[in-house]
Amino acid sequence: GTAPNQCVASTTITVTVNPAPTALPTSVTVTPGSCIGSVVQQNARISLRNLVNTTRVDVSAGNSYTGSGANSPSSQAVSGGAANFTGLPGSPSAQRFTLRLFGANGCTTDLTVEIGPSNCACPVPICVPVRLVKAG
Repeated sequence: GTAPNQCVASTTITVTVNPAPTALPTSVTVTPGSCIGSVVQQNARISLRNLVNTTRVDVSAGNSYTGSGANSPSSQAVSGGAANFTGLPGSPSAQRFTLRLFGANGCTTDLTVEIGPSNCACPVPICVPVRLVKAG
C-alpha cells in the first residue's frame, strides 16, 4: 500500500499447501475372522494399498478415531504405499474400524471401514445311508 509520506512497502509470502494423505476406495481390503468350529478367531485383517502422501496408519475400533496418534504402538509405517493390520478381533456381527492416515507434514485423513461378520455356525449334519456288510 501507499503510506501518507508516499513510501511503498511490499512483502512476499510463500504459502505451502501440504497434500492430504489419501487412499482410493478400492485400495482397502477387509477380511473377517476365520472360524474353528463355531468359534470366531481373532485374526480379522485390514489391508491397504495405493496409499498416497501417507507415512503411517493407525487403527481403532468404532466409527471415529480414538487412537493416540502416529507414534502409538498400534500404528504401522507405510511401505511401498501399503500397510496391513492383522490379528484384529473377529466377530459374529459386523464391526467398524477407523483408520487414520498420517502425512509427513502433520495432515491426517480418517477412513471408516466395516469388517463383515464371521459366520461360524456349524452346518446341520447330513444323514448318509450306510450299509454294513459282514465279511466272510
